[in-house]
Amino acid sequence: MSRAIDMYEQTLADRARVLGEDDPDTLFSRNNLASANQEAGACSGLSPCTSGPSPTACE
Repeated sequence: MSRAIDMYEQTLADRARVLGEDDPDTLFSRNNLASANQEAGACSGLSPCTSGPSPTACE
């Protein structure tokens, strides 16, 4: 799983650099990385986000 996480991290960095932080493909890569970390148990010490997205995030 470590190799997969490394690849997801590199893909995310590349997409963010080339496409921008808010591009749907970059966000998809961010989700893939989060899922891989969760599956590997790397997120156990993190606090969940319970407040939801900012109401002004899309303005």
